[in-house]
Amino acid sequence: MAMGRANGSGWRRCAPIVGVALLLSGCAAPNRMFLDTRLQAVGDTDEPPPILSADAAYPVSCPDEVEIQVASRTDCSGRFTISPEGRINLGALGQPRVEGDTEEGLTRRIATLAGVPKEEVHARVTQFRSRVVYVYGPVKGPPRSLPYRGPEPVLSFMQRAGGLAPGAAIKRVYVVRPNVAIGEQPQVFPIDLAAIIHEGDPRTNVILQPFDELYVGETRRAALSKALPKWLQPAYHRLCRLWGGCPVELELPEDK
Repeated sequence: MAMGRANGSGWRRCAPIVGVALLLSGCAAPNRMFLDTRLQAVGDTDEPPPILSADAAYPVSCPDEVEIQVASRTDCSGRFTISPEGRINLGALGQPRVEGDTEEGLTRRIATLAGVPKEEVHARVTQFRSRVVYVYGPVKGPPRSLPYRGPEPVLSFMQRAGGLAPGAAIKRVYVVRPNVAIGEQPQVFPIDLAAIIHEGDPRTNVILQPFDELYVGETRRAALSKALPKWLQPAYHRLCRLWGGCPVELELPEDK
């Protein structure tokens, strides 16, 4: 009984603090907009973005790895790492310069060198090492870089990154394009996930370029939770779920 009274007394003491925390974080708003845990795939539109196959459109470069299979030439089949000079060592076929080739271009080049029909050659990129896209904020996993695999819409990239983590603010998602290589000012593209997913509106489904940076904001609830003492956080999260309007986890539609 004494323990029960002590626990009850402790709860009463922290209840006002949790209540203030809920109001500050916006968790009490019953109509707050958020994505369901079962988001639907992006719908078709009259003018879809120019989405290309990421692998097929990818121009190879050092130190990417490619796999080449020539049906009648096992001596030049295998996996090859592109050198700093942009070449691969194919033994009897020499060291052709392949930097900038797509898989289709690489297939044609090898077929010409081997003197065989293109249909006998299979070439694909097995390791994407030369370009990356940076990820920051509550996306599943730590802040990191992920391989760039060619022109890819930001929604597909987010799916490949693992989706959104708890605490992601879906209204504060941005792609930053540094433009360092071309000597221009950085560009910032706001991403409207709700419009992309729920309305099938592709206008902000930006096609990523190498070395773009994806920033996902953090909800006030998540930021405040980190600031609260650890002993108070469980009660805070329970009240958030009880009052509604605060998703525990957000998921993107499955990548089809």
